[in-house]
Amino acid sequence: MEALLETKNLTKSFGGLYAINTLNTQFSEGQITGIIGPNGAGKTTLFNLITGWITPSGGQVFFKGQDITRLPPYKIVQKGISRTFQVTNIFPGLTTFANIRVPILARVGKSLSMVDSVDKASEINEETMEILELVGLLEERDKIASSLPHGYQRCLQVGIGLASNPKLLLLDEVTAGMSPEESANIINLLKELSDKKGVTIVFTEHDLDMVFSAAEKIIVLDKGSIIAEGTGIEIKKIKAVKVAYLGEEE
Repeated sequence: MEALLETKNLTKSFGGLYAINTLNTQFSEGQITGIIGPNGAGKTTLFNLITGWITPSGGQVFFKGQDITRLPPYKIVQKGISRTFQVTNIFPGLTTFANIRVPILARVGKSLSMVDSVDKASEINEETMEILELVGLLEERDKIASSLPHGYQRCLQVGIGLASNPKLLLLDEVTAGMSPEESANIINLLKELSDKKGVTIVFTEHDLDMVFSAAEKIIVLDKGSIIAEGTGIEIKKIKAVKVAYLGEEE
């Protein structure tokens, strides 16, 4: 598979402590990648570096062959990278429909009151409905977002991420606080996004069952470094991973 995003010697230190330490990896186009590791392993820091929320101490990030290392977050979104956060980040006072429509309007450069034409408004509304259907929230479109169950709010956050029409979608702790049934729905959603929309997905997750079910490739981080990388079958065979993350004894 062709690399959509690549990090080269990517490093971030805070007061002498390396959160990310000369990290080299690739995310292939169309692939679903899961990133696991203990708290403090560097998972969220990696996402923050990729999306421009923090500046690296060294190294580079390439997207579609272009160096995006020090671009501001909005420029990185325009390039085709979107993300969600560990804490659910939605517009709580707006309807579910408006939560998706607003970022679509922002992407096409329109305000709520300045859509060019009826046809353009219709196109935007149609895209909004398509995203709502994709994330399983079509029937919830008229509800205020803050009234939705937690699992639905997490799905809505994924929908907001999709509204920027990304090539690469980064999902931080995507199933945090979800029930097993809600987590299963998220697994199906990620696979559908990859299959139907061709979106490249990278997600961090503590639920190992979810990771092994959804991810085609798994990266194991520890203290800012990659200690293992491969398919689920390959990862399960690595001694250090089995001891550290799968609860097995040496």
